[in-house]
Amino acid sequence: MRQNKPFPQKPNVLILCEGKTEVKYITSFIECDEDRRRNLKRVTVIYQPKIYSPKGLLEEAKKRIREERGRNGIPFQEVYIVFDKDQHPSIPQTFKEAKEFNPEIKIAYSAICFEYWILLHFESTSTPFLDCDKIMSYIIKNHFPKYHKTDFPFDELKNKIETAKENSRKLRDLKQKDIDNGITKIEEYGSYTDVHLLLEFLENL
Repeated sequence: MRQNKPFPQKPNVLILCEGKTEVKYITSFIECDEDRRRNLKRVTVIYQPKIYSPKGLLEEAKKRIREERGRNGIPFQEVYIVFDKDQHPSIPQTFKEAKEFNPEIKIAYSAICFEYWILLHFESTSTPFLDCDKIMSYIIKNHFPKYHKTDFPFDELKNKIETAKENSRKLRDLKQKDIDNGITKIEEYGSYTDVHLLLEFLENL
């Protein structure tokens, strides 16, 4: 008698984002590829909890993990919070608590803002920027005239994602050794992003 093979469990992933730009980018990234869109139907992208500071995102993630456990006993396969440096004072504590929580809550972090990840689609750089407006002005002037934080044509980015990932890896590798050895802290940098790790995780589901 032939046995029916069990259907593989679909991924159940929670992504909490600080801003609209991150939501639009991640949602567009999932939807731009037919196989990815089909395979990631249960990925949940949530925009801005009531308190959308890094600490607020972390507390919302903890809350939803507990609720998911209570509902069906099955935790999320992975939980990510996506935020940037800006002027947030709670970043060191957020990193510490996210790592210590069980299960660990992953962080996709950019300095000084998410636009640094956007910039890496066009060039490899480690140049720091004082604020997000300066990065945006640079991107619009030199690479992407149609860029806007909440309304940009993703089609002009999707063919450059592999370039962004490679540039992001180089930038992270440049800083990570000193971070791991305690020489510097991640929140001290004005140029940093590890968004590529989130995209690679989604691609590998």
